[in-house]
Amino acid sequence: MKKTIINRILSSRKSTLLTKPGLMAFLLALGYLILAGTYILISSSVAGNRAVDVEHLKVVEIEKGLIFVVITGALLGMLTWFLFSLIREREKKIVNQRDALIKSERTALAGLISSSVAHDINNLLASSQGNLDLLKMTIGDDKTLKKRLERVGESNRKLAVLAKRLMKASQYEQIDKSLVSLNKLIYEGLIFSRTHQEIKFCEVMVKQDEQIEINGNRGLLEQMLFNLILNAAQATDGKGKINITAHRDEKDFLLVIEDNGPGISEKDMEKIFDPFYTTKENGTGLGMTSVMACVESHDGEMDISRSTELGGAKITLRFSAK
Repeated sequence: MKKTIINRILSSRKSTLLTKPGLMAFLLALGYLILAGTYILISSSVAGNRAVDVEHLKVVEIEKGLIFVVITGALLGMLTWFLFSLIREREKKIVNQRDALIKSERTALAGLISSSVAHDINNLLASSQGNLDLLKMTIGDDKTLKKRLERVGESNRKLAVLAKRLMKASQYEQIDKSLVSLNKLIYEGLIFSRTHQEIKFCEVMVKQDEQIEINGNRGLLEQMLFNLILNAAQATDGKGKINITAHRDEKDFLLVIEDNGPGISEKDMEKIFDPFYTTKENGTGLGMTSVMACVESHDGEMDISRSTELGGAKITLRFSAK
């Protein structure tokens, strides 16, 4: 109980002492004067009683001086340690506050940008969909062209869903979830991603257990998978190997994406989830941020390591099977 009270008193005065150096210097000087004066008075009295002659008095005075140096040195060391501890704690608090402020500013900026981008996307989609409808009425019975236009229409619908997500990026709303087939998600995700210039020349291998279903938001999961495949493809310069594995262990579903690129350095690993941090010339720095947001919204976990099979990056996502 006493330690708790002392700690509270000290913690309540830390800010005052550190922000008022004049007060701190005065208190230290006053404490030293009181300590030194008390020591001189007591030690002089003791020396006078112990000394039997002048020579003996000299020896006692030397002993007094040595004792004084040892005591003040020890007290000075303790005081210095205490002050530096306060300074280190304060600096740590300042750094944490600065990081929190930067993160909140980035989040606010991301929300503002996402709302603006979503608004522009919706305007462009309206025009795109209108022209697409006109094309459908003029192509006749060309099945090949109809199929391609259907894919364009599907892409437009996905963009509309993405725009809606962007509009809600700065809002803390509960996402809609339902049972989603991970097998079907991967199959359709590969078909969709194959049309991307940086993915279509990659060698993609898929290994998955049958009947894997998770409780999640299909749109978010689709975008997450596409971002991971695109990152893997970009890491291999658009012509490497990508392995996608989906399986279930004793209690969770695991989705693993591996590539034979250079992997992720330790330096980049520390900042890879920071908004707007990118190592790519034309990157936005939001891909992995989006992936992490999706994983967290599904109460999942993500681990990044090096692939023992392909040698590049290995992203392991874990979702609860409950």
